[in-house]
Amino acid sequence: SEVLVSRPGTSGGWQECVLNRFVDANPGYPLRFEQFTNLLNPHTTKEVYNNSLSYTDLATYRAVVGFPYDTSLMFFWEFYSMNMPIFVPFQLWHWGIFGQHTRPDLEKPQIFPESFGRVKLLSEEERIPYSPFFDGFSPLDVERSILWSKFTDWAMFPHVQYFSSIPDLMSQLIKLDLQAVSAAMKGFNEECIVKSVAAWRYVVERWLAVETLTDAPATT
Repeated sequence: SEVLVSRPGTSGGWQECVLNRFVDANPGYPLRFEQFTNLLNPHTTKEVYNNSLSYTDLATYRAVVGFPYDTSLMFFWEFYSMNMPIFVPFQLWHWGIFGQHTRPDLEKPQIFPESFGRVKLLSEEERIPYSPFFDGFSPLDVERSILWSKFTDWAMFPHVQYFSSIPDLMSQLIKLDLQAVSAAMKGFNEECIVKSVAAWRYVVERWLAVETLTDAPATT
């Protein structure tokens, strides 16, 4: 039985060494960790993307372990939509997932021209103290990361599993009823689908109503 480990991102390859060391030190441990990157190309240190593995292939793993380094990683939503149990570190802020690495320019306040008459900029007192956008290569701002990590999907989606250490992770992977976790994720996904369909139906109906009014002949 194997557990999939997501690409390391900015955390580097240290987790592969640590996980392998713990498994080697506990020969009776029944699970093995498979690095996602090794499934794509085990002979490269460059970033690679999946164009060969199917969802069926990925679904054969017991669970997936992630070391998130950004708020918007597609693998989280893809594995969650598969109802696959996801394990992540408890201290999410430590991994720098409190904002968008790719758009540090959005951290600077935007000054709108007067033509944006309905736009009202908040006063300094009303603004949130920290921007969610940051330069991923700058030193970690602990207070900002603690604040924003609580509003990421990693923290707000239900049924995500958190571990405080590698031994804790290894213990949970064996002791938790992962089928029950997967079933709970499935229930949440189905609920989201129903809500999404209802929301988009409302949008389309409103759009069609506006189109009807626009196309109607003018009356005097």
